[in-house]
Order: sequence, then structure tokens, then C-alpha cells
Amino acid sequence: AQIILSNILILLPGLGDTAAPYRKFAASMELPQTGCVSLRPPLPIPLDMGYQWFESFEPDMNLIQPKKGEKRRIRSLQKSRSILHDAIGAIRATFNLPLSRIFLF
Repeated sequence: AQIILSNILILLPGLGDTAAPYRKFAASMELPQTGCVSLRPPLPIPLDMGYQWFESFEPDMNLIQPKKGEKRRIRSLQKSRSILHDAIGAIRATFNLPLSRIFLF
């Protein structure tokens, strides 16, 4: 039997998470005609504490504080945005779906 996908749900783990629990969560939802993809954030957190979408920590593991001239978080978030954009483009091309049928969670 051929499976027809009308939707794609992209799951984005939060700070310190990995993709694995989200894959289990997606499978448990049993959404009809919906494929689910869990993307691992691209940046490792030091000390093997998971992953992050943008730089969050100083070398001493304190949170990066917002201050004038601080650009690490913005630069790393821009890189993650680019990675996510490319991933969505690949998913659209693979499944021939419009953006209106791709959902982020």
C-alpha cells in the first residue's frame, strides 16, 4: 500500500534536547497522512549536555548575557536558520509539498 503524505510536521527540540524523544512523540501521535521529521539542533552544548539552536553559554557554562556588541547568539542563530531553511527546501523537494503543508513544532 502506498502512503500518501499531505503534511509534514517538523519537530524542533529545545535547549539541551536531542531528536530521539521527539521521534517517539511523533510516532505516538499517529497523525493521518502526516510525515514527521525531528531535527537535531546543530550546535553541541559543552560537556555533552545536549544540543542547541544558538550559542547560549559562556566557556564557564554561565548563560551569555545580552549586552551591546554581543553577536555570538545572533550569528549562531543565523547559521541555524540557514540550516533549517535548507532542510525545509529538501523536504519540499522530496515530497512535493507547498510550504502551507509543512508545520514546525
